[in-house]
Amino acid sequence: MPYGVGITRRAIRKRFLEHTRSYIKGEYNVLAIESAQRGKREVVWKGWGWTPEKRADFDSRRESIEDSARAQMSATRIFVIETGTEERLLERLEAAIANHYYEKEDILFDRGMLRMPRWKSEQPLIAEIVCASKIVGLSARLEI
Repeated sequence: MPYGVGITRRAIRKRFLEHTRSYIKGEYNVLAIESAQRGKREVVWKGWGWTPEKRADFDSRRESIEDSARAQMSATRIFVIETGTEERLLERLEAAIANHYYEKEDILFDRGMLRMPRWKSEQPLIAEIVCASKIVGLSARLEI
């Protein structure tokens, strides 16, 4: 069940390690993995934005939040799409997938990312998703 989508122009290993550090430091939302594996979004820690009160809360719950973040990252599976390097195509594909999941009510997908969908002046394209694994809620054809 998808949680996020993103473009990277760096090695996947490096990017994943950056994300792992950010999760453990409390910068990103952390989900209860047992609930997530059942398709239920239960936020253990709400990342994004710090106040003195939030910092104190994080510090008091640090071990539990870090354990949950490690469990989430351990359960994460990364699917890589080979699309070439045309930047605008990558932005459109990322936005189309994010927008598709944003329209769904009960989904794990994190919201709030910057999206760069198709401009009105651009021709629509159809992306065919070919994957040996079932990606919950994503059709095999997606207009971008």
